[in-house]
Amino acid sequence: MLQATQRHGIQLREERRRNDDVVQTLTGRVQAAGRTIEGQQVTIAALRHEVHGLEGDRTSLQGALRDRDRTISSLRTTVQKQEVELGSLRGELGSLREDLAWLQDDSAAGHHLPHRVQAELEAVGAAAGSEVLDLRTLETVRGVLPNYEGDLRRA
Repeated sequence: MLQATQRHGIQLREERRRNDDVVQTLTGRVQAAGRTIEGQQVTIAALRHEVHGLEGDRTSLQGALRDRDRTISSLRTTVQKQEVELGSLRGELGSLREDLAWLQDDSAAGHHLPHRVQAELEAVGAAAGSEVLDLRTLETVRGVLPNYEGDLRRA
């Protein structure tokens, strides 16, 4: 029985050593997992801080984007108004060019008098019996009679 007790004691010691080895291995694994967890918690905290900063950046960028959209909308409205005004001015320019071409036309016989006044003067000259009117008479008529042809606009 003594031998049985001694054998049992030896078996228990060996079992304790094996258990101690297992416990030490498991303890090492638990400590390693704890270090990994701590490292990941630090990483998670840093990433949360970065996410918070990026969300702030996103909010300010969205505000800037809204401001720029308003500016673009305002500029588009301004451009549309100016395009309408430009079209109107182009129409006026075309009309003025037509008037200028009409005024520079050789058929006006180089006179600055309106065609109607020139025709009336020729009629007066024919009635008076002279074929050429005096230049003084022409200058007097120019100063007295208004020239409405300069005010004419082609439709």
